[in-house]
Amino acid sequence: MKQEIQELKKLPLSFLISALFNTAIEAQRTSALSIAAFIEQVGSPSKDKKLSLFANKTNTYDVRQAVVTYGYH
Repeated sequence: MKQEIQELKKLPLSFLISALFNTAIEAQRTSALSIAAFIEQVGSPSKDKKLSLFANKTNTYDVRQAVVTYGYH
């Protein structure tokens, strides 16, 4: 136990603090990528249609809607 404490004391304080922030940032990044993939899979029109809202000159768009519910068992 004393050896682990000595090793921790050798680490710079900035490293210990930044490691926590880096972990939180990486978790947020992973979450954002998962949400973006879900939205793309559920909300995007089929591949044969243009995906850009600004490319459609007719002002009509395909819309999908997803309902997500949470419950406790």
